[in-house]
Amino acid sequence: MANPVNDQVDDLMRSLEDFITHCPELDKLEDRLARFNLFEALRIHQKEMAASDFLRWLLDPSETHGLGALFADRFLKMALAGEAARNMAPLQPVEIDVLDLSGAEVRREESHETRRRTDISLVDSQNKLVLIIENKLFSPETQDQTKAYFDEAVRRFPDFRRIFIFLTPGGQAASAPEFIPVRYSDLLRTLKDLLESRQNDIAPPARFLIEQFVDNVEVNILEESEISKLCRMIYKKHRKAIDRIVSSLPEAAEAYRGFGMRVAKRLGAQWKVLEANSYCQIYREEWLKWFPAKVGPDPFFHYEFFGYKEHIFKVQLHIESYQLGEEIRRRFLNMLPSSHNEVSFDKKTKQVVATGTKRAKLDWDEEKELDELSKEVANWIGKTADLIHQKAEELHKAIQGSSTNIQP
Repeated sequence: MANPVNDQVDDLMRSLEDFITHCPELDKLEDRLARFNLFEALRIHQKEMAASDFLRWLLDPSETHGLGALFADRFLKMALAGEAARNMAPLQPVEIDVLDLSGAEVRREESHETRRRTDISLVDSQNKLVLIIENKLFSPETQDQTKAYFDEAVRRFPDFRRIFIFLTPGGQAASAPEFIPVRYSDLLRTLKDLLESRQNDIAPPARFLIEQFVDNVEVNILEESEISKLCRMIYKKHRKAIDRIVSSLPEAAEAYRGFGMRVAKRLGAQWKVLEANSYCQIYREEWLKWFPAKVGPDPFFHYEFFGYKEHIFKVQLHIESYQLGEEIRRRFLNMLPSSHNEVSFDKKTKQVVATGTKRAKLDWDEEKELDELSKEVANWIGKTADLIHQKAEELHKAIQGSSTNIQP
């Protein structure tokens, strides 16, 4: 008599063997992921500012890429040729073709009276033309952001022809209707055409940089990238094997369980641990006594580490404004220096103040790796812990001596 359990096991083994031995797409995916990319090596592959810096370099006719104004010309024609641009752009692509943009000035993060900063602006005084680009990779547009940029451009350049572009991976629309939505895929098509049509004109170093940018956008930014398509193809073909592999991975809660205790043990008996499914917090016992939590268990000051699923282990110092209010938080931030022991403090952020990152393919089943990682985390926390403790105590004493009440 057939054994249903054995049949299921045999079927699963056949699926796993087929996945290993008959999946050329997997080899292609591994080759693609293993390819060197400068943006990944510098860890700026998904950084919005890095992408904007590179685009500014390409658009600037005076830069070292050797293209002159050619990319600016092609980019504008591409943006103005789209369906969305027909009713809002002051120029047609054919009008761009007759302009000499070699005298254009391209700027990054130009500040306004509203204290906002335009991602990229191109100003051509000779042709009375201004281009404003708002570049968004993964972050949403802030309230009235593009409207403020439009109003500022109208105020500063009343006699200029003004073009506004909202550049995103998926071609999303901006809140201001004057902005033309442009997809990153259209940008890449323009760059690829340029690389092909100007093979002999672009210097090898510039060609390398442009090719690296194109490759990075395709792999790490585009929603419909080559890698995404390969992954879907592999999953569709080997769904049973992949589902089993994924189900065998340790859960985040299991992976994190006990890790905080490893770190706290290295730091000393005064450190306490708060563990959750996807993150872990540790803090000194005195901090919670000085600043009792008002909402939930999270202490006002604590170090948090997470990133299990992304294989990018992050350590952050958090100062939660929702626990004691922004006024108390601001008082504490004003007591901190701009940097300390190679760790910088970002005083503008609402939550995270300092960050350390360890990029690694973590094997949470390996005792040695967990021990080494806990050592690194403890060392990073140790860079700022004494300063944080000192300033926290000063703030506590200052509040105790004032009329401010922080008790829940």
